[in-house]
Amino acid sequence: MCAVIVCLAGCRGGADSKKNVQQPTSAAVAIVQRGNISHVLSLAGQFQPYQVVDVHAKVSGYVRHIYVDIGDRVRAGQTLATLEVPELNAQYRSTQSEALRSQDAISAAQHEVSRARSLHVALQANYDRLVEASAQRPGLIAAQELDNARSQADASQEQMNAATAELAAAQQGANAAVRTNSAWERSRHIRT
Repeated sequence: MCAVIVCLAGCRGGADSKKNVQQPTSAAVAIVQRGNISHVLSLAGQFQPYQVVDVHAKVSGYVRHIYVDIGDRVRAGQTLATLEVPELNAQYRSTQSEALRSQDAISAAQHEVSRARSLHVALQANYDRLVEASAQRPGLIAAQELDNARSQADASQEQMNAATAELAAAQQGANAAVRTNSAWERSRHIRT
Protein backbone atom coordinates (compact mmCIF):
# COMPACT_ATOMS: atom_id res chain seq x y z
CA MET A 1 0.00 0.00 0.00
CA CYS A 2 2.73 2.29 0.62
CA ALA A 3 3.82 1.88 -2.88
CA VAL A 4 0.41 2.85 -4.20
CA ILE A 5 0.31 5.99 -2.06
CA VAL A 6 3.71 7.05 -3.24
CA CYS A 7 2.70 6.48 -6.82
CA LEU A 8 -0.46 8.38 -6.46
CA ALA A 9 1.29 11.25 -4.75
CA GLY A 10 3.84 11.35 -7.54
CA CYS A 11 1.13 11.47 -10.16
CA ARG A 12 -0.68 14.26 -8.47
CA GLY A 13 2.46 16.34 -8.23
CA GLY A 14 2.90 16.01 -11.98
CA ALA A 15 -0.63 17.20 -12.56
CA ASP A 16 -0.02 20.28 -10.39
CA SER A 17 3.08 21.21 -12.35
CA LYS A 18 1.14 21.04 -15.61
CA LYS A 19 -1.39 23.47 -14.24
CA ASN A 20 1.34 26.03 -13.33
CA VAL A 21 2.70 26.30 -16.86
CA GLN A 22 1.29 29.45 -18.55
CA GLN A 23 0.00 29.75 -22.03
CA PRO A 24 1.92 32.23 -24.31
CA THR A 25 0.20 35.62 -24.84
CA SER A 26 -1.12 36.48 -28.25
CA ALA A 27 0.19 39.47 -30.26
CA ALA A 28 -1.11 41.23 -33.38
CA VAL A 29 0.96 40.68 -36.48
CA ALA A 30 1.01 42.44 -39.83
CA ILE A 31 2.58 41.80 -43.16
CA VAL A 32 5.72 43.88 -43.81
CA GLN A 33 5.38 46.34 -46.71
CA ARG A 34 7.60 49.04 -48.26
CA GLY A 35 6.49 52.72 -47.95
CA ASN A 36 7.49 56.29 -46.95
CA ILE A 37 7.50 57.10 -43.28
CA SER A 38 6.06 60.57 -42.70
CA HIS A 39 4.12 62.47 -40.14
CA VAL A 40 2.43 65.68 -41.35
CA LEU A 41 0.64 68.16 -39.10
CA SER A 42 -1.33 70.87 -40.91
CA LEU A 43 -2.45 73.96 -38.99
CA ALA A 44 -4.16 77.14 -40.18
CA GLY A 45 -2.45 80.46 -39.32
CA GLN A 46 -1.38 83.87 -40.61
CA PHE A 47 1.69 86.10 -40.50
CA GLN A 48 1.42 89.44 -38.78
CA PRO A 49 3.93 92.29 -39.13
CA TYR A 50 5.96 93.52 -36.18
CA GLN A 51 4.54 97.03 -36.58
CA VAL A 52 1.86 98.47 -38.86
CA VAL A 53 1.96 102.17 -39.69
CA ASP A 54 -0.60 104.03 -41.77
CA VAL A 55 1.03 106.81 -43.77
CA HIS A 56 -1.11 109.66 -45.01
CA ALA A 57 -0.09 112.88 -46.68
CA LYS A 58 -0.96 116.07 -44.84
CA VAL A 59 -2.02 117.65 -48.11
CA SER A 60 -3.37 116.31 -51.36
CA GLY A 61 -1.18 116.50 -54.41
CA TYR A 62 0.62 114.52 -57.06
CA VAL A 63 3.23 111.88 -56.24
CA ARG A 64 6.47 112.91 -57.91
CA HIS A 65 8.57 109.91 -56.82
CA ILE A 66 8.12 106.88 -54.53
CA TYR A 67 11.32 105.63 -52.91
CA VAL A 68 10.03 102.42 -51.25
CA ASP A 69 7.78 99.52 -52.18
CA ILE A 70 5.24 97.46 -50.24
CA GLY A 71 7.03 95.18 -47.78
CA ASP A 72 10.32 97.13 -47.76
CA ARG A 73 11.93 97.75 -44.41
CA VAL A 74 12.08 101.44 -43.55
CA ARG A 75 13.71 103.32 -40.71
CA ALA A 76 12.72 106.48 -38.87
CA GLY A 77 13.44 109.64 -40.84
CA GLN A 78 13.67 107.90 -44.22
CA THR A 79 12.00 109.69 -47.15
CA LEU A 80 9.21 107.50 -48.52
CA ALA A 81 7.84 109.68 -51.31
CA THR A 82 7.99 113.16 -52.77
CA LEU A 83 4.76 115.01 -53.48
CA GLU A 84 4.17 117.73 -56.05
CA VAL A 85 1.64 120.26 -54.74
CA PRO A 86 1.34 123.34 -56.96
CA GLU A 87 -0.66 125.31 -54.37
CA LEU A 88 1.97 124.70 -51.70
CA ASN A 89 4.76 125.70 -54.07
CA ALA A 90 3.04 129.06 -54.57
CA GLN A 91 2.67 129.48 -50.80
CA TYR A 92 6.31 128.50 -50.34
CA ARG A 93 7.43 131.21 -52.76
CA SER A 94 5.19 133.63 -50.87
CA THR A 95 6.89 132.80 -47.57
CA GLN A 96 10.30 133.27 -49.20
CA SER A 97 9.32 136.76 -50.35
CA GLU A 98 7.90 137.48 -46.89
CA ALA A 99 11.26 136.50 -45.38
CA LEU A 100 13.00 138.96 -47.73
CA ARG A 101 10.51 141.69 -46.82
CA SER A 102 11.12 141.06 -43.14
CA GLN A 103 14.87 141.41 -43.70
CA ASP A 104 14.19 144.77 -45.37
CA ALA A 105 12.01 145.76 -42.41
CA ILE A 106 14.88 144.91 -40.06
CA SER A 107 17.25 147.14 -42.02
CA ALA A 108 14.76 150.01 -42.01
CA ALA A 109 14.15 149.57 -38.28
CA GLN A 110 17.91 149.57 -37.58
CA HIS A 111 18.28 152.82 -39.50
CA GLU A 112 15.35 154.34 -37.59
CA VAL A 113 16.91 153.31 -34.26
CA SER A 114 20.22 154.95 -35.15
CA ARG A 115 18.44 158.12 -36.38
CA ALA A 116 16.32 158.31 -33.21
CA ARG A 117 19.40 157.71 -31.05
CA SER A 118 21.32 160.49 -32.80
CA LEU A 119 18.40 162.90 -32.43
CA HIS A 120 18.03 162.02 -28.75
CA VAL A 121 21.74 162.51 -28.08
CA ALA A 122 21.61 165.97 -29.72
CA LEU A 123 18.44 167.07 -27.90
CA GLN A 124 19.65 165.71 -24.54
CA ALA A 125 22.99 167.51 -24.97
CA ASN A 126 21.12 170.76 -25.76
CA TYR A 127 18.98 170.36 -22.65
CA ASP A 128 22.03 169.54 -20.48
CA ARG A 129 23.83 172.68 -21.74
CA LEU A 130 20.79 174.85 -21.01
CA VAL A 131 20.46 173.39 -17.50
CA GLU A 132 24.20 173.97 -16.85
CA ALA A 133 24.05 177.57 -18.12
CA SER A 134 20.92 178.22 -16.04
CA ALA A 135 22.65 176.81 -12.96
CA GLN A 136 25.74 179.01 -13.48
CA ARG A 137 23.72 182.18 -14.13
CA PRO A 138 20.20 181.97 -12.74
CA GLY A 139 17.62 183.88 -14.76
CA LEU A 140 19.76 183.85 -17.95
CA ILE A 141 17.59 181.17 -19.61
CA ALA A 142 13.81 181.38 -19.52
CA ALA A 143 11.95 178.58 -17.73
CA GLN A 144 9.79 178.10 -20.84
CA GLU A 145 12.90 177.41 -22.92
CA LEU A 146 14.15 174.86 -20.34
CA ASP A 147 10.74 173.15 -20.34
CA ASN A 148 10.70 172.99 -24.16
CA ALA A 149 14.22 171.52 -24.25
CA ARG A 150 13.28 168.96 -21.59
CA SER A 151 10.11 167.91 -23.43
CA GLN A 152 12.02 167.59 -26.73
CA ALA A 153 14.65 165.39 -25.02
CA ASP A 154 11.93 163.22 -23.45
CA ALA A 155 10.07 162.92 -26.77
CA SER A 156 13.25 161.89 -28.56
CA GLN A 157 13.85 159.25 -25.85
CA GLU A 158 10.36 157.87 -26.51
CA GLN A 159 10.98 157.87 -30.27
CA MET A 160 14.19 155.92 -29.68
CA ASN A 161 12.28 153.40 -27.48
CA ALA A 162 9.58 153.03 -30.15
CA ALA A 163 12.19 152.49 -32.87
CA THR A 164 13.90 149.84 -30.71
CA ALA A 165 10.57 148.05 -30.17
CA GLU A 166 9.89 148.20 -33.91
CA LEU A 167 13.30 146.66 -34.56
CA ALA A 168 12.55 143.83 -32.09
CA ALA A 169 9.19 143.20 -33.78
CA ALA A 170 10.84 143.11 -37.20
CA GLN A 171 13.39 140.61 -35.92
CA GLN A 172 10.65 138.41 -34.48
CA GLY A 173 8.80 138.58 -37.80
CA ALA A 174 11.96 137.56 -39.62
CA ASN A 175 12.48 134.65 -37.23
CA ALA A 176 8.90 133.51 -37.77
CA ALA A 177 9.36 133.76 -41.55
CA VAL A 178 12.53 131.67 -41.35
CA ARG A 179 10.76 129.04 -39.21
CA THR A 180 7.83 128.96 -41.65
CA ASN A 181 10.24 128.66 -44.56
CA SER A 182 12.05 125.71 -42.99
CA ALA A 183 8.71 124.07 -42.09
CA TRP A 184 7.70 124.30 -45.76
CA GLU A 185 10.99 122.68 -46.72
CA ARG A 186 10.46 119.79 -44.29
CA SER A 187 6.82 119.26 -45.31
CA ARG A 188 7.76 118.69 -48.93
CA HIS A 189 8.86 115.11 -48.08
CA ILE A 190 6.87 112.31 -46.50
CA ARG A 191 8.91 110.71 -43.76
CA THR A 192 8.31 107.77 -41.43
